[in-house]
Amino acid sequence: AEEANQVIVIPDPPAPPASAPRTNCPHFADGLLDWHESATWEGLSSPGAGIDVILPENSKVVVRSSVLDIQGKITVPLSSELIFGEKTNGKIEFHANGFEVNGALVAGSETCLIEHPIEITLHGTRPTDVVTNPPDNSYKGINVGGNLQLHGKQYHRTWTRLAKTVNAGDSVLML
Repeated sequence: AEEANQVIVIPDPPAPPASAPRTNCPHFADGLLDWHESATWEGLSSPGAGIDVILPENSKVVVRSSVLDIQGKITVPLSSELIFGEKTNGKIEFHANGFEVNGALVAGSETCLIEHPIEITLHGTRPTDVVTNPPDNSYKGINVGGNLQLHGKQYHRTWTRLAKTVNAGDSVLML
């Protein structure tokens, strides 16, 4: 049997310039409200375990550290933004049942790539009557009717395709 090889070129993504300063970082903007400050939630339901949270209208709320209590549904109104910052000595964890994003959910920008991990964990169990009574789109999900901007550190490919199976003892790889 004849062997047929096919050349597949998978280009690397462009590397960001090493000396480019980070600019336009949304989590460093002026006028941000802090998720963890009680003043942010004045007159509204404060975040907490199992509580559905609606961001204040016309606001930009920043999460700079972990939210470990499992929140209910997080709603971002049309005129508001939920912005994730960075924690330089670890990752930011955020736990919720779901998100309804009518405004914006933001992490970084094109000129300010997030360099530290942000981990959003969605919680909940599948309802037994999911077929006849489906939950809303934000249930254990991120329903975006507005804007989703996630800009993170670029990683380059760490794998390649093998053109031929490699067996134990082989001294040549066909790529």
